[in-house]
Amino acid sequence: MFDKKFIVLGHRGAPKYFRENTIKSFKEAINQGVDGIELDVQKTQDNEVLIHHDRYLIDKKTKIKNVNIKKIQKIQNKYKLSYLKEIKKIINDIKILNIEIKSDSIFNKNIEKDVVNFIRNNKIEKKTIVSSFNPLVLKKIKKIDKSIKIGYLFSRTNKNILLRTKIWSFFIKPDTFHTDLNTINKKTASWCKRKKLPVLIYTVNTLEDLYKVKRLEVDGVFTDDPKKIYAFLKKI
Repeated sequence: MFDKKFIVLGHRGAPKYFRENTIKSFKEAINQGVDGIELDVQKTQDNEVLIHHDRYLIDKKTKIKNVNIKKIQKIQNKYKLSYLKEIKKIINDIKILNIEIKSDSIFNKNIEKDVVNFIRNNKIEKKTIVSSFNPLVLKKIKKIDKSIKIGYLFSRTNKNILLRTKIWSFFIKPDTFHTDLNTINKKTASWCKRKKLPVLIYTVNTLEDLYKVKRLEVDGVFTDDPKKIYAFLKKI
C-alpha cells in the first residue's frame, strides 16, 4: 500500500473543485492522479451507511444518527448525501481507500460491521484503511477482521481530553498514524518512525505546509486540492 516514498490522498475527494464527500468529488481527485481517497461515514436511524463528515445535516441541527434516510435527503434537498455502497462504481479506480468512521459515542449502531462487510464484499482488504478518532471503533474493527488495516486519528486539539494522548496506540496497535498540521512535530514524527508507523498528515493545502511535513519525512498527506499539491511537489 505504501510502496511510494510520498503519497497524496484526496481529503473527502477534491473539495476545491466539487462538493466534498460526493462521487463527483472522488472522481475529480482520481482524475487529478491521487494515490488514494479519504471519505467519512455515518449511520442513519434506519441503518443506512452514508458518506458525510459533519455531525449535523445542512440545517445545522439534525444529526444523521437520529433520523431516517428519507428525512435526511429531504433536509439536504439538492445536496443529497451518497451511500457508501455507491463507491462500488469507482472502486477499481481507487488505489487506496481511507474510510473514516465518525463516532462521538461508544454505541455506533454496529457501523464497524457494516464497513467490514463492505470491504470484504468488494474484496478491497489490501487497499483499504479504516480510520477513526475513537480507539474503541478501531479496536472493534480489528476484532471483527484482523486483516483490515486501521489508522489511528490523533490530535492534541481533540475536544475529548481523554483522547489527547498517544497512549491509545498501545491499546489498538494501529497500522497507520494520521494527525494534523498543528500536532505533527519532530518528536511525534520520530516516535512514529521508531514504531515503524506510516504517518499521514491532514489537511495540507499550501506550499508552506507541504515544506513543513516534507522536512519531517512523513509518508503522505491528505489534501483538498491534489492538483495544487502535485504542482508543489515538482518544485521541492
